[in-house]
Amino acid sequence: MSAEPQTGSPESAAISYVSPTVDPETRVAVGRIVLPNPHGRWEPGMFVQVSIAVDHAEVPVAVPDAAVVRTADGPVVFVADGTKFKETHVRVGRSDGTRTEILDGIGAGTSVVATNAFVVRSELEKSEYAE
Repeated sequence: MSAEPQTGSPESAAISYVSPTVDPETRVAVGRIVLPNPHGRWEPGMFVQVSIAVDHAEVPVAVPDAAVVRTADGPVVFVADGTKFKETHVRVGRSDGTRTEILDGIGAGTSVVATNAFVVRSELEKSEYAE
């Protein structure tokens, strides 16, 4: 888990306690983390932004979920090919809801259309019908 004060750099910490009950109205549960504080950076009542990693896996290639377009022929991403975009079939693996693992089809460092890939696909399809 990492915690970051409103100003400053992130800090890693461990969850030491999670309440076994959840408030039925707010759906909030109380938790506690243990943060190192050698410089007095953390003060009681301070608000922080927290990210909790439930599972972590290193993968050779991952792209934003929005870069993967599901087609009848399988998932594709769009790769820059000069001044155009090329539809490239990929084999996908796990997704964490933000990024999708790419098992085959493109290599690490390949630039893909990361947002609005479905718009690129529809524009390519329109141009195919116009020809």
